[in-house]
Amino acid sequence: MRRRERALPSKLAYMADAAREYGTAEVMVVPLCKQIAEKLSPEALRRLAEIYDRIWRQEDELLIRQWLSNASPAQRARGMPGYVVRLLMLLNALGELGVAPFNARRIDYNTPLQACGWDDLPTELHYLIGAAQKYARWRTDQDRLDFLASANEDDLYELAALWKRMRESGHAAIANRWMCGCPDDRAESAKLYGLCLLMDLADEPECDAS
Repeated sequence: MRRRERALPSKLAYMADAAREYGTAEVMVVPLCKQIAEKLSPEALRRLAEIYDRIWRQEDELLIRQWLSNASPAQRARGMPGYVVRLLMLLNALGELGVAPFNARRIDYNTPLQACGWDDLPTELHYLIGAAQKYARWRTDQDRLDFLASANEDDLYELAALWKRMRESGHAAIANRWMCGCPDDRAESAKLYGLCLLMDLADEPECDAS
């Protein structure tokens, strides 16, 4: 009896056709992957750019990671998970070649993040949870700087006020200890770390919020 193929979650269905078309077996060979990326037509680049931007805009990165992490080796080799893995390899190859928008490196597919919840976060840091979930989507300092350049006054004030509160209360050290004690693939610590990086870049000493 033929085993049913592992289907993409409905939210990721927009990737299916491109994954089957561009996620070919040759992509698994790094030199061939780069050659394929270099020879893509303008129309293919347009389609792939739309997928890349949609993953970013819809914040689908974590869902992709979780879906792939639950796939068996056989599914990753021959089924839809394999097509998706190879599609992502192609997107990364385009980034390494300096092709926009793929060279923004805003998306990292390498390590599946595990969502564990915030229950063990020290109580005194719970005021950071909302901001961590709100602002942690940016993956690189350039992305964070681009956001800050166009951020509204409310966002800048919130970030500056939180950063000031963390430093003056000693909570920065508590947050650092908690993050250091978390596994590298924990989603919550990654979000809090991203928030701290963003607050540091947005640091405004003149902000007098408490």
